[in-house]
Order: sequence, then C-alpha cells, then structure tokens
Amino acid sequence: MDIVARKGKLMAFVEVKLSRAAGLGPPESRVTRLKQARIATAASEYLSLLDEMPEETRFDVIAITWPPGKPPRIDHIESAFTADD
Repeated sequence: MDIVARKGKLMAFVEVKLSRAAGLGPPESRVTRLKQARIATAASEYLSLLDEMPEETRFDVIAITWPPGKPPRIDHIESAFTADD
C-alpha cells in the first residue's frame, strides 16, 4: 500500500502501479488477489490503531502508464477492489 488518504468521513488505501512497457499489460493488472489480500490486512491493522474509525473505507489503484518518450497517463480507479475479494 502506497498511500493512505483521508477526506472527511472517507479513508482510502491506495496502491500505485507504474508500467513503462506495453507488453506487460495495464499496471492495475499487477494488483493481484494476493496483493489485494496483503493490502486489506495492512489496512485492517492500520485501522485498529486509530482512535476514531472512518465511516467509509475503500481500496483504490492509481495506474500510471508511461511509455518512453511520451507523457504519462494516470488513471485513478476508485473502489478497485474490496477487502472481501
């Protein structure tokens, strides 16, 4: 997990993936079920340390595709997965 962000009643746990080569597929495809489970476990541990729980949580992915010599494309995928996936 790369970013923990809070806005009002929402806390987002965000994984950032970068791809520079087209042959590897979209960056978000590398957030595997195993990676999702690890992020969800880390998020649960983090939340257990808080004095006040957020009303809403979600798991996002920021996918950056950056081919050589071109500007990057950044996609923010909100609610990319759930802790139950």
